[in-house]
Amino acid sequence: MSLLEEMKPLSIIAAVVLAVGIGYVVGISQTTTTIKVQYVQETIKEEIVSVKDKKEHVPSHNRAIKKSKRIHKQQPLVEEENAQVDPYAMAEGIDTLVRLANADGPYDFQGVNSAKQTLLNLAKRDQHALDELLSAYADNLQNKHVQGLLFQVVSQLKEPKVEALAQELALSGDRTSQIAGFDLLGALKMPSPNTLELSVETLQEEQDDQVLVLSALHALVKVPLSMNQNRDVVTLLSTLAVNDNEAIRSESILTLAKWAKNEEDLSAVIEALSSETIDDRVSAAMALERTAVVGPNLKEHLLEKIQDEKELWEVRSMSANALERFNLSSDEFARLQVFRAQQVGGVTY
Repeated sequence: MSLLEEMKPLSIIAAVVLAVGIGYVVGISQTTTTIKVQYVQETIKEEIVSVKDKKEHVPSHNRAIKKSKRIHKQQPLVEEENAQVDPYAMAEGIDTLVRLANADGPYDFQGVNSAKQTLLNLAKRDQHALDELLSAYADNLQNKHVQGLLFQVVSQLKEPKVEALAQELALSGDRTSQIAGFDLLGALKMPSPNTLELSVETLQEEQDDQVLVLSALHALVKVPLSMNQNRDVVTLLSTLAVNDNEAIRSESILTLAKWAKNEEDLSAVIEALSSETIDDRVSAAMALERTAVVGPNLKEHLLEKIQDEKELWEVRSMSANALERFNLSSDEFARLQVFRAQQVGGVTY
């Protein structure tokens, strides 16, 4: 056997080994490349997630900054609200208002309005300033002009102190003070059993004093009552609705409609609708237009009124408006429509 032939097996073996080696190297290279690709891919993913997280945190960060800016901007306002009021500011403001009220020459509307607003702002911010304002109101009851301007300020302050002063004045026994107290209570409209009791007692005892009675009627606030208590108030108002004084009758009729719970409670108002006095009929029609009470007797009176061509047009019109809340039969509705047609046509009497 020749040397070449002897070497063939070795060559074959070497070739196999070489092929295997090359394959191993290639395999390692491919594996390394794959690992690198996977690593790069994972790195990119992490970067993307990181960027997303940053983006998601940016709005929150911005909101925090904006909130901080708002708090910073609002801080001076809070400090201003809590700042101590100049102890002399209210006295100076009252003096200014009194001076303007008593000044000769053209009325300074702008100056007066500015002074009133200053007093209102001070009273809202400081209890001592409010005390000074209330004291000034009580001390200037005899000066109608000054008292009227102070009333415009005080009546906007629905505070327990203001209500307490008004009740104290209404209880004073002094007529001027009583009127001022009831006027203030009427403007405040703060539902209080004490205010109701004061008003009722005054209406029972002072029925000949027009100004005082009217002030007490304005202060007659509604509060939860039993059926009997409500009936007592209705009875009192029904009595005042036929008072000799026309102004007292008119205001009592209007007030009675607010307290009435049924047709029977409105008896005095229904009677006033047929009164010989024009003002009584106007007040009655206005009251019946505003109340929510319904009833067959009331409905028939209203229907008769809209057909009365001798009646004042305003009374007929308000009576027609009152009928809108009733359930009307075909005939009743036709009667109402006849009047509505006259309204559209501009017919007046």
